[in-house]
Amino acid sequence: MMASQLYLSDRSDKPFVHLNCAAIPEALIESELFGYKKGAFTGANQNGKTGLIAAAENGVLFLDEISELPLHLQSKLLQFLQNKTYIPVGGSQVQKADVRIIAATNTNLLELTRTGQFRADLFYRLNILPLNIPPLRERREDIVPLLDFYLKKYNNKYQKDHTLSGNLTDVFYNYDWPGNIRELENLLERLVITVENKEIDLRDLPDKIRNEQLGQISSLHALPANQTLTEYLNQIEREIIEETYRQLQSTRKAAARLGVTQAYIARRFKKYKLKVVEEKDLTTME
Repeated sequence: MMASQLYLSDRSDKPFVHLNCAAIPEALIESELFGYKKGAFTGANQNGKTGLIAAAENGVLFLDEISELPLHLQSKLLQFLQNKTYIPVGGSQVQKADVRIIAATNTNLLELTRTGQFRADLFYRLNILPLNIPPLRERREDIVPLLDFYLKKYNNKYQKDHTLSGNLTDVFYNYDWPGNIRELENLLERLVITVENKEIDLRDLPDKIRNEQLGQISSLHALPANQTLTEYLNQIEREIIEETYRQLQSTRKAAARLGVTQAYIARRFKKYKLKVVEEKDLTTME
C-alpha cells in the first residue's frame, strides 16, 4: 500500500510492476527480473521473454521481500542500480532501462549484511530514502479507521450490512495484531462472510483472540494481596493513561480516546507524576 502511494508521483502515468522475491523459485527469478533471449535454456519460450525491469520502463519496479533475493542475483541488481544496465539471460548485448526501484522487507537488512546473507553494497545502494512502517500495535490510532475501511469494503463486496459492536471495537483496539494489516483485513472479511447477525460481537471472534482478551479482562479481577482496591484501581488507571499517551503522544488525543476531558488527563498526570512532553498543552487546559 505504501509503495503504491509512492508510485503516485511524477511516474504515476507509467507502469507499476510488483515482484515478490519470496514467491518465485530461485531458478526462475533471474529470468523473471531480467528476461531471457530465444533458446536461453531448455523449455524457454522460443520468442524469448521480456523481463520485469523492461516492463517497468520509465515507471516503478516494486521489489517486495527483497531480503529473499538470492545472493548471486544481488550483484546483478546492484549493477543495474549503479549503471541502469543489465544483460538478459542468454543474451550478450547490454540493455538500458530507466526504472525507479522501491524495495521492501520485514527483516533487518543491516543485520543480514553482518551475517553475509545480504550484500552490504546493495544495502547501502538501496538505503537512499528509508521509510519505516511501524507494526500496527505501535500505531493503534490507525486500527479504528482501518476497521471502518475494511468493514465497508467487504460489506459492499458480499452485499452485507454488518456493524461492529462497541465492545468489539475496544477489543480490536487493544489486540496486538501480530499479522498487522493483513491479519486485520482477513479477519474482517471472515467475520462479514460467516456472521449471521447484523451486529458482529465478541462471541463471533476466533477462539484465539477471544480467549486472549477474556484472559486479560479476568486477570484484572484478581486483587493483589498487598494492595487495597483504591490502590489497585489507581494503578490500573495510571497504566492505561500512560500507555494511551505513549501511543498517541498527545494529551488531547489521549483524552478523546479515553472519553474524558483534557483537564482530567492533566490532573491525573500530576497525581501520578507522569512525564509530560507537551507542557504547553497542560498549561492551557488548567
